Amino acid sequence: MQLSTPPPLPNIVTADPAEAVRLLRARSAQLLLEQRWEEALADAEQALRLQRLLVNADPLRQLPVLVEVLNGVSAVLAGLGRAEEAVAASEEAVGLGRRLVHGDPGRYRWWLASSLHELGLRLADQGRPADALTPAMEALDLFQDDLAAGATGAAPFVADAFESISARLVALGMPAEAEATLAQAVQWRRHLAGRDPVQRRRLGYALHNLGNLRGADERWAEALAAYDEALPIFRTLAADAPDEYLPNAALTANNRIACTMRLADWPRALPAIEDAIAVVTELLRRGDSGRVAEVWRLQDAKATVLDRLSRTAEAAELRRGLHGTTG
Repeated sequence: MQLSTPPPLPNIVTADPAEAVRLLRARSAQLLLEQRWEEALADAEQALRLQRLLVNADPLRQLPVLVEVLNGVSAVLAGLGRAEEAVAASEEAVGLGRRLVHGDPGRYRWWLASSLHELGLRLADQGRPADALTPAMEALDLFQDDLAAGATGAAPFVADAFESISARLVALGMPAEAEATLAQAVQWRRHLAGRDPVQRRRLGYALHNLGNLRGADERWAEALAAYDEALPIFRTLAADAPDEYLPNAALTANNRIACTMRLADWPRALPAIEDAIAVVTELLRRGDSGRVAEVWRLQDAKATVLDRLSRTAEAAELRRGLHGTTG
């Protein structure tokens, strides 16, 4: 089946260049979310050209916007796999951010911090975790300074920075440090999640990753605690966006089973398996036919756990159903 081609984007017409930049940036961001990379880049680059002209006319007011536009261009270039150009855009944004902070640290700290955060991501995209760690840690310090100065809006960025640093530490083979850093991100996400659905989603992912780090260290009980907290988040999110979040719920549910099995905690293993069966069956019902074998495997694991719980008759009946035998 041939995929339909999106209609061409309309021209943005306005007599106000600053408004044109705003509209182009907003549309580029939406196109990025839709993974329409080339169109997103065209808008971002047009916004960049206009913003450079605005900076020439009024540098004091327009430089912060130029920093934001460069960060947007960097993100789109990264999505297109143009890593070196993405790094170059981020480095220019960092340079401008330092120039702004030199003139007024309290007012412009966020612009430098966000640019450093972006640069860390782009260096990581190039497979340079050691280089990426330095701007990521500087970004964290600046976001925390903003928070200490009363900028409560910096809190989500503090959590983002902790997660970014944790990922770099994993890549550098420092799992203990990565876990401790990610645990701080989780604390921030918990604090923010009650007021913000985006933060609830991010909390689910952070908890899942925290469970992975603890599981890699064979700390099964602690890993299980993280997965136990993450699963209901993904289940709740899946009620509104099943295609996006049910696969995450299935992965987390399966990881819970692995932990309970490693712990030989059969009373907890049984409901963990039943949770996973429910999630995977829903995926199957929604057309994910590749999950058939997974449902069979989970039912077989359930029979094993029933045996461990001395519920042998139920286990035997379940196996007869799985294997199509009569005894």
